[in-house]
Amino acid sequence: MLPRQLAEFHGSGYEYFANEALNAGQPYTDDGSGRLRRNRVRRNDYGFTFGGPVWVPKVYNGHDKAFFFFSFEQFRETVVNNNSPITVPTAAYRTGDFRQALTNRNVCPAATPNLRSLGRPIFENTVYDPKSQRIAPNGQVIRDPFSNNTIL
Repeated sequence: MLPRQLAEFHGSGYEYFANEALNAGQPYTDDGSGRLRRNRVRRNDYGFTFGGPVWVPKVYNGHDKAFFFFSFEQFRETVVNNNSPITVPTAAYRTGDFRQALTNRNVCPAATPNLRSLGRPIFENTVYDPKSQRIAPNGQVIRDPFSNNTIL
């Protein structure tokens, strides 16, 4: 059993740990090996505290008189926020010309006629005019595409 003076010393320790391996991957990304990409995040915040009465055997007993307290903390962090290439719009896109985005792939096949309320195909990457919005006879909200996929 510890002497009474030693039993009055107290302390604590802690660790906050973060690592990208513990995070969920970004949806719809692939790192080339079938796994989702994760931004690199490495964070460690750790430390300890220690305190008690000042006590020097046969010299000084600070019980209920003098106390000390010591605290130590270390914080380390590595963050890489962008692991994807940055792209900017092409010159044609900046002038409102989105013709090169058209793939002529119909995204609304005949199996789903309720999405084609006007009876026309809906092509991938078509840009629709928000000013042409109206309610179709079946109650669906519809818009007309910009001519040649170009916003003037």
